[in-house]
Amino acid sequence: MNQIPKALTLSVATSKIDKSMLIEGKNGELYLNLRCQNTPESAYGDDYLVAQQGPKGADGKRLDGPILGNARAWQIADGRSSRDQDTTPPPPQDVGERKSDDLPF
Repeated sequence: MNQIPKALTLSVATSKIDKSMLIEGKNGELYLNLRCQNTPESAYGDDYLVAQQGPKGADGKRLDGPILGNARAWQIADGRSSRDQDTTPPPPQDVGERKSDDLPF
């Protein structure tokens, strides 16, 4: 079962940011929109790749920018990286000896 991570730790190479894709907000601030894409088969043990997401193009679709880095998810349960979580189910508990067999079947 997948859980929503409590937090993501991102590592971004700032030299790769495409400054032409920064978006100006209503208050005049410049915003860097990022997209995190799940990469469960990452050779480096990262959970997501981080890419810059640009403004909408003429066709209404968002323009994708360069890959800037990676991210690692941290689980809700105890703050460990999802790569460090043990996904083995716990062994069944011993219910002890049955004292009587009064089952109807």
